[in-house]
Amino acid sequence: MDRVTVVIIVLAVLAVGSAAVYFLRNRRRRAKRLTMELLNGYFQGDIDARQFARRMRESGDYGFTGGAEFYALVTAAFQQAADAQLAHRPYTMEDESKLLRSLAALKEELGLPDLYRIEGWRPGRE
Repeated sequence: MDRVTVVIIVLAVLAVGSAAVYFLRNRRRRAKRLTMELLNGYFQGDIDARQFARRMRESGDYGFTGGAEFYALVTAAFQQAADAQLAHRPYTMEDESKLLRSLAALKEELGLPDLYRIEGWRPGRE
């Protein structure tokens, strides 16, 4: 092979690789945007946990919904909802428990673990 052919092949491989990276990042960004929209609607009470789980499954990005980034988005959306609903007015224990119940229902429906729970204090653990 001459030098021009090698350069053309290398440029073609780089172009295909760049396109693949672009489409994967765009897909991840779209999944995050859809997730945040659904989470905001969920914590505002527009949809319930089953509808949320169904819509996430319909999105088809199973690698995203099973990862730590998805768990972080759920936690961040919960924190934003708590800040928005509880910070600007006097709130009751019922307001707090409603938010916590909605988070628990979502975790149960999606099978999210308590990833950051400290278990060192449990009896029998060394």
